[in-house]
Amino acid sequence: PIVELATGVIFVIAALQIPESSLVALLLAVLLWLLFLMAFIDAQIQGIPDILNIPFVLLALLFAWFTDTFTILAPVLAAGFFAVQWIASKGAWVGSGDIILAAGIGLMLGDWQRTLVAIVVAYIVGAFIALIGLMTGKVTRRDRIAFGPFLAIGALVTILWGEWLLKMVVL
Repeated sequence: PIVELATGVIFVIAALQIPESSLVALLLAVLLWLLFLMAFIDAQIQGIPDILNIPFVLLALLFAWFTDTFTILAPVLAAGFFAVQWIASKGAWVGSGDIILAAGIGLMLGDWQRTLVAIVVAYIVGAFIALIGLMTGKVTRRDRIAFGPFLAIGALVTILWGEWLLKMVVL
């Protein structure tokens, strides 16, 4: 029931965000559905399958083209940020799937400011969840926590409230 409910909510969010174009709203709904699916899988297996991640990036590119929001800066900065972490930690801090996912989110959100908001929200939510896990003993400092779910939350929060958050921090 959770997956079905989430799918319904995703389609409503997409329709409310882009009411003027059913094709673009459908693209956004599929992107959000893939994002949800990848977050769920990452939380379960600590990895994001390329078979979902690559289509996500390609659909995000198509979405950016249809919404006239394509920029190379947002996906390159987002992917680069996670690639540096991946290289520096030899894959211990973030996985390679996070790099690809971040590029797709950058394409989907359309500019570096909104992409930055999504990443910051992801880190804040991730830190909060990790802190709760540490305090309750559910996780230890040595445990790995999948980051894809937090990137998905950051992207969704940015889609829903990104403009408001940007005004709050004047980016």
